[in-house]
Parts: sequence; C-alpha cells; structure tokens
Amino acid sequence: MSTASQTSSTPQPSPAPQLSLTPGQPDLYLAWLRGSRPYPPGEQAAAERTAEELMAYVGDEWAPKRKVPDRSQVKYFADLDARVRDLPPSHLPYFWDAISHRYENWHATGAYRRARAAEREHHLPVDADYVVANALFLTGRAGMWGDEQATHLRWLQEAFEPARAHAETVRFLTATAAHNYLEPPENLAGLIRDCAGAAGFGLEEDARLLGIALTGQATWRATTPLLTDAAEVFARARPDEETQRRLLGVYPGGNSGAGGKPMLTILKNSGAFDAMADGRVTPKNGCAGWLTGFVKYFTYYMTKDGRLKTRIMPPQLYPLLKRLAERLRAEGVPVRVHYADSDGSGNRLDARLAETCLELGIPLEDPGPGGYLVVPPRRKDEYARLRADPVLGPRVAAVDFRPGSWGKLA
Repeated sequence: MSTASQTSSTPQPSPAPQLSLTPGQPDLYLAWLRGSRPYPPGEQAAAERTAEELMAYVGDEWAPKRKVPDRSQVKYFADLDARVRDLPPSHLPYFWDAISHRYENWHATGAYRRARAAEREHHLPVDADYVVANALFLTGRAGMWGDEQATHLRWLQEAFEPARAHAETVRFLTATAAHNYLEPPENLAGLIRDCAGAAGFGLEEDARLLGIALTGQATWRATTPLLTDAAEVFARARPDEETQRRLLGVYPGGNSGAGGKPMLTILKNSGAFDAMADGRVTPKNGCAGWLTGFVKYFTYYMTKDGRLKTRIMPPQLYPLLKRLAERLRAEGVPVRVHYADSDGSGNRLDARLAETCLELGIPLEDPGPGGYLVVPPRRKDEYARLRADPVLGPRVAAVDFRPGSWGKLA
C-alpha cells in the first residue's frame, strides 16, 4: 500500500501498513492480513484461518443466497454485519473492500460504505492514494450510489490541497460517467462549485465538469433538482462543442422524478440544441437518431414502487422540434417517433408528436400494426394530417381521438 499521501478519514497524517494492495485483486482481505502480519506468529496463523473461513462462508453460503435489495443495505448485509462484529476494527476496511470488489451496483456500494465508515468510526489510519484508487475502481466497474459519490467528493476536498482535490475530482467524475449507471448525487453542482472554486477556477470549469458528469449512463437516473442546477450553470457558461455533442447523447428516463423538461432545458441552455439545429454539431446517429432516442427513453418510466408506466411527450419539445425540422427533412429518411419493441407489442405513438412532425414535413417511419396511438389529454386537436397520411392514416382509421384515449394501430 502506497504511503505517498496518507491522511485519516477526517483527514490527519498517520502511518499505513507497508504493503502494496490493488483494488480488485483476488482475496484482498487475506492479502492484507498476510502482508501486514499484525499479530505474533501463533496468533497470526489463527487470524488467517479465521479470515479464510469467513471468506469461504461469503463465497459458499452468503453470496449465493437471494438478498433483499434495499437501498440502505440493512437487510441485505444483516448476516455479514453480525458475523464481523468480533473482527478487530483494523480488519474491517479490507474485509468490506474485498466484498465490494466481488459484486456490482448497490451491493458493492453497501460494502464500500461499510469500509469507509469503519475507518471513520474507529479512527483508523487511511492511505489516501488507496482510497482514491478504490473509489475509481468501484465507480468505474461496479457502480456507486449518489450519496456515496457525494461523500467521496467531499472527502477529496478534505484530504488534499485544492489543486490535487480538483484533479482527483475530474478523474472520479470521468470514471463515473464512463461506466456508473446509478443515481448521481442531487447536490453534484454544488460539490463541483466548491471544488473548482477552491482551486481557483470560475464558472466555465463548473460547466465543463458538469458536462463530463452528465454525459454518462447515470444521467438517466438524475433527479430534477440536479438537472435544473446544471441547466442554470449552462445558461451562464456555455460549454464547448464537444461537450454539447456529448449532451446530445443523454436522454431522460428511468427515474419518474426527472421528466423531459429539465433535460430539454439543459440542451437549450447549453446551446447544444441550437448547435444541432444549425448543423454545427451532429449527434452520433444524426438528428433523426436524437429524436428517436428521446422518444425511446422518455416514453416509459419506472415508478418508485416498481411499476412501468408511459407518458406523453413534454410540451417543451415542440418549439425545439420546429428548430430541428429543416435538418430532419434534409436527412431524407423516415424518422421513428414511436417507441419500438422488437415484436411490436409495446409500440407507442404519441398522436400530437406524429401530427406535429407531419405538419413540419418530417417523414415518419411506419410503426406497423399492433401497437397503440396515445392521444394527449386536455387537447382537442383535429389530427387532420395524421388521418390523411397515406401510411399512418389507415393505421389510425378506427382510433377514437378523444383526449386521453388509447387506440390500437391497425
């Protein structure tokens, strides 16, 4: 374990074991115990046997059993929490880190949280370089919940001087955006501001770092307050075109608390949407691909009680769609604006979106039979273009266009 940058979790200087541990290495707990040898020979052998038996139990009996995936992990880890109560405090960070390296998403975060909590509660010596490497490993491979991300980002500011804290924050945000798909911290914009400001950076750096953080899979689960904070930053300091291009690859979905409005506001305030409409920035799959992606990720969402629900397109989309229409027409390919299941059974076509696209001259892909036309509530549109379209007209001929109704596509 490196001793180049030692702090305690508060932090404060303290010695660390003289061995090299790498996050993710097999049997990290046993490697620490055998390498540091904290006991006299006779006691050391007994401690290693106990550790081997504990890790064997983890692999043979604890891990295979189905656990309750509660967010706090109290039920999930109840058995192991009971079994490690008799372990010396110095063992706990390495035991729990070994567990976090074996599992993914909330399972890994629950173990990681216990490792860091043990360091704080027992005032254990902490090798800051190891903690940094461990957090990068976890967020990049297994995922890390937003509350633990926030704890780590605050710890970086306490453990290092401002320039190093800023550099490590950038590394962590980049690793998180690349692989992590768990909810980011709601106060991420404030954490970034504190870090960048302490290192002497202005609002432009806030925008750059938020552009990194909000272009990964985790953005799919971002909350409305976080997206709203980011939109305010982007309105005051527009990111560069590369960041705008990345932002165009981010869509709402999954989290019922974050609808399409805050994501569209981010694209508007950051200049990403104008850059796409003006042809200065082209998304990965073109403008048609961007609109298809928005429909795909927005149409369905998961409620907090685990139910899958659908929603109509947000009204904020339509003024932006007018800006994009010329490029969509120029691409010359029918645009898929329905949610497409592989067998067609889950297809959903938003009636107002289809009508608006046809009004703007945007060619639409045929959704095929078997799906549903969803008519937005509280609107009494005639849907004349949709009814008259040579392809879609026959599909919706038998649909009742009452506001809020669903009709099966023929």
